[in-house]
Amino acid sequence: MLDLFDIDIDVTFNSGKSVMQQPGLGSKLGEMTRQFERALLNTRYDWIVVQGDTATATAAAMAGFLCRVPVAHVEAGLRTNDLQSPWPEEFNRRVISVASALRFAPTARGIQPPE
Repeated sequence: MLDLFDIDIDVTFNSGKSVMQQPGLGSKLGEMTRQFERALLNTRYDWIVVQGDTATATAAAMAGFLCRVPVAHVEAGLRTNDLQSPWPEEFNRRVISVASALRFAPTARGIQPPE
């Protein structure tokens, strides 16, 4: 896909030891957010696009929001409205939605930010 759209990768993250050695989800999320923030502060980006409801997408969305880089969320609006199910994905979805300026959702309802 990168070749098809002529996209060059200009940032490589240390996704191996530094993230995986963190003891819990919060620490892993913090480390990923730190790495995204460093990349966003070192280069001028117009947008950051996140896809899905993973911890990586959450970290990228949080870093984008905190660095004032607009966030576009692909697969936005998917909800169970049960914070415990699926866990932690429903939490991630909510955080990403709040941080997103643009939402690509499968339904019109999904485009709206959470209440």
